[in-house]
Amino acid sequence: MSYALFACTPEPVSSSSANVSSFDRIHALATGVVAWQQRGSEMGSQQNALHQLVSFILGASAAAVLLFFLTTATSGGRFTGISTWANGTTGFDGAPVQEAPATPAREPAAPAHADSKFLDDIVCCSCPARSCTQQGTAVEQEDELERLLRAVADEDRTVIMTSVNEAWAAQDSLLDLFLESFRSGERIAHFVDHLLVVALDGGALEHCRAVHPHCYLLPAAAARNLSGEKVFMSKDYIDLVWSKVQLQQRILELGYNFLFTDVDILWFRNPFERMSVAAHMVTSSDFYFGDPYSPMNLPNTGFLYVKSSRRTVGAFEAWHGAREAFPGKHEQQVLNEIKVELVATRGLRIQFLDTEHNAGFCNNTRDFNTLYTMHANCCVGLGAKLHDLGNLLQEWRAYRQMDHEDRARGPVRWKVPGICIHRLKGYLRRITFFVFEMWFATVFALLILFALASIGRSLDMLEKSYYTEIGVASLGDSIISQDSAEDGETDELLPQTQFADLAQLLPKVATDDRTVIITSVNEAFARPNSLLGLFRESFQVGEGIGHLLNNILVVAVDAKAFSYCKAVHPHCYLLEVKTMDLSSANNYMTEAYVELVWTKLSLQQRVLELGYNFLFTDVDIVWFRKPFRHISAFVDMTTSSDVFSGDANSLDNWPNTGFFYMKATKRTVEMLRRWRAARAWFPPNHEQAIFIEIKHELARDLGVRVRFLDTARFGGFCRIFHIDMGAACTMHANCCFGLANKLHDLRDVLRHQ
Repeated sequence: MSYALFACTPEPVSSSSANVSSFDRIHALATGVVAWQQRGSEMGSQQNALHQLVSFILGASAAAVLLFFLTTATSGGRFTGISTWANGTTGFDGAPVQEAPATPAREPAAPAHADSKFLDDIVCCSCPARSCTQQGTAVEQEDELERLLRAVADEDRTVIMTSVNEAWAAQDSLLDLFLESFRSGERIAHFVDHLLVVALDGGALEHCRAVHPHCYLLPAAAARNLSGEKVFMSKDYIDLVWSKVQLQQRILELGYNFLFTDVDILWFRNPFERMSVAAHMVTSSDFYFGDPYSPMNLPNTGFLYVKSSRRTVGAFEAWHGAREAFPGKHEQQVLNEIKVELVATRGLRIQFLDTEHNAGFCNNTRDFNTLYTMHANCCVGLGAKLHDLGNLLQEWRAYRQMDHEDRARGPVRWKVPGICIHRLKGYLRRITFFVFEMWFATVFALLILFALASIGRSLDMLEKSYYTEIGVASLGDSIISQDSAEDGETDELLPQTQFADLAQLLPKVATDDRTVIITSVNEAFARPNSLLGLFRESFQVGEGIGHLLNNILVVAVDAKAFSYCKAVHPHCYLLEVKTMDLSSANNYMTEAYVELVWTKLSLQQRVLELGYNFLFTDVDIVWFRKPFRHISAFVDMTTSSDVFSGDANSLDNWPNTGFFYMKATKRTVEMLRRWRAARAWFPPNHEQAIFIEIKHELARDLGVRVRFLDTARFGGFCRIFHIDMGAACTMHANCCFGLANKLHDLRDVLRHQ
């Protein structure tokens, strides 16, 4: 596009090592197993080339087969949606799919949290594997689970969980190695406090309690003999994994998010950093094909994060219900069978983690600079897993001692050979597995296509998944009224009478993940053919973001703006800003403007107190694409940038709070309270200038995690020549004064996008 047309466009501007523990005994014990196993680097490079060549040929062949059948299908035919499991619905009628309730009797307004009425009336009777009447031991087990979840969960109501039997929990076995990886990792030791270890037998429970404070005996497994090392795909193994799915569903029903991790996974860095706020479910991958949201990726549910909501509870009900349709298959295989259906009919948003950062022995990832987790898959036998994971952890410790300059020179690879890694046998096993999975995926895809072709709806309907993509963990009711009120911590909260009607309005606007998009307008911005109309138009013409209009709350700062808003938008809120006249377009840095931005910050604090996450966007921002994929679920605040240094986590970036996301927690409520209080220290500045002054203090004192968005994707007129328009999500008319100038340039941007 030509930027010469713009009225406002500027010219281009140029650790210390971990303590020694049982890991050392594990390594010493296992080293002798593979003395005969030494290999040279030349053989490793040859194997890598073979692996990549075969993967390429097989992948290209499978793609060609699928393309052939797609192009030879009846061109004028009509296809239909896939039949649903459990009580889901098909939703290809031209309107966004509404979330299918878990049971017909479930009230739509009930929050997903652990109050007794929700559990008794909604959850208990809706679960096929549960009885509505719980007595004796079942009640005690339920109470124990809830007690442990309260003790383990973090402030986001997220629990990390793993499972062990007696063989894995024994001294110097996988559980010890797993816990050691947290202590040796980069700033992840604190996650052990939020880890629930699920014991599959009494011996495992005893071993667990000797080394970890939070252990739970799985009731469904207690009746079976699961104490030994279970062989993959044996009957006991299959029963085990489905019992874990039931437990995970129960955790979601109780209002907790979870990250399940197999105990044969080493953690090196914080994996939450790579999880998007857009996803309802995040899984590692056996095979990853480049697009993190493509159902063509093959999941590995040994590392699985799920947010608590009605949508995910319903998805788990469907997942467990599908077991009967695929007898003899474990939960990962069944999920792979129904993943397309879950996306299409239930609006489930699944993010697949790439194998470069969340790797396994099945993959050939070997760079410590990029590694977050390593899974000992494609590795049979407890001794083999212990040997290879022990070697890997030892080399990771050596990597942690390296200078930053040495790390930055290039890939830092491990060199010690193993039983399951660095061997031709391992590569052949991976190739065999890859061939099987590609054959399976091809046959499954063809069956779907022919089944759909016989009924009749257009294929492009499958490609559209109408869903609400926003969200972080479901927090239930107001986080303040539930938690802080009990603790006597309400003195610093906003008065309950301030913004009182928000509590009734927000449920109508919010997504099922309790997230609201907020913008604000005055009379000049809201009148016809002004910024509000252009803002709404950008959603209508953007790439798959039209449905987000239903989740936007437009805050009007004067009565006429409120009237204009109600004429074009379903969700409008009149904000009282003392007695000042805010109807004019030329308000920047006037007394009225400064008062307005601080009042909006109070409104945003109230939204958080009510338990809702929000994304605030100035109305002079046009949207092109979904921004939520670029917002991490781990951080407290994600903000656009006036100046971006290249490091998204550096507080040296300059924020632009015209576009920022916050999730609802006690920490963020306190953050906004301190932010508002700092106004008195730096008069008469607006909120963005003061945030710059106190951002380091907030990070230091509260542990606030802030991430900055790249100006290449979330741009503005201040940095117009740094934007990649082919991938940009938003464009902000900053560095542009005058309503007419903003309208002219934003219309031109939207027309040429």
